[in-house]
Amino acid sequence: MQLPAAVVAIFLVGSGDDPSAAQAAMRAALSLENNVVFATGEPPPAEAAGFGARVGASLVAVVSFDPARGSARLRVQPAPQAEWIERELAFDSADAEVERARAVGFAILSMLPSSEPPAPPPPPPDRGPSGDRARRFPWVLEAGALATVGVGGAATALGGVAGGRVFVRGPAFLHAGLSARRGEVSSAQASTTFVTAAAGAGLSTRVAPGWVVGGRTDLVLQHLQISRVSPNADESGGRWVPGVQVLGEGGLRLSDHALVRAALGAEIAFGRTAVVVGGTRTGVVPPLRTLLELGVAVEF
Repeated sequence: MQLPAAVVAIFLVGSGDDPSAAQAAMRAALSLENNVVFATGEPPPAEAAGFGARVGASLVAVVSFDPARGSARLRVQPAPQAEWIERELAFDSADAEVERARAVGFAILSMLPSSEPPAPPPPPPDRGPSGDRARRFPWVLEAGALATVGVGGAATALGGVAGGRVFVRGPAFLHAGLSARRGEVSSAQASTTFVTAAAGAGLSTRVAPGWVVGGRTDLVLQHLQISRVSPNADESGGRWVPGVQVLGEGGLRLSDHALVRAALGAEIAFGRTAVVVGGTRTGVVPPLRTLLELGVAVEF
């Protein structure tokens, strides 16, 4: 039997523990009452289109939920004989299955033919800046190289850094990291070794497809070791110094899970370190240093 106009045929895969609740949420979002025909499975386009033709559907959609990634993949034929459209929706980890199904319904609604548009749905609640509401990969591991240049003294050094971050809400994240770098105090013919533990927080948001910007502030605890080798004797001394790092960040996404990131800012140690050789001050490690990081990050 031919069904009334504005019929939507939807194939559902992985719709959760209560498929009937997901179907009811989609019906409500589509505002089509009983003119929604549901089926199960993930048929190829030709088979799905044939089913749509048999029930007189204006639009055919194949919806595949992926609970592990917190996303749904839509393949939609918005009109008979039209090209298929693919779209992926990503959800917040706190979204219930019914909310996710409702969001899929709204997405399908936006692709219905515009000849008989239904009343627009109410806007969703504000859940943060665009691109941050449905972050699929909240855990990030990162590693790279770093360089520092002292302001008013000898603190030029090169080294490496590794750390991680976890996104706690929208664009906000917590951060922790370890780094080590080595430099020289040429006036004292001495070497410096900095080992730093950092912990803090920051913000990161998408500004264009593939591009992210943000910043972070870390409290740091740093061990500074100064060593000098001379014909008479080897000398070495160290101290712990607290401080803070403030950096701006920019990144370019390489894939769904990886991006390259650069950060530039300042490191401020809460104390100046003088280099004394034979009772004579021969140099100083200044408290203010510019800091540059360049590395890669992997999300999971």
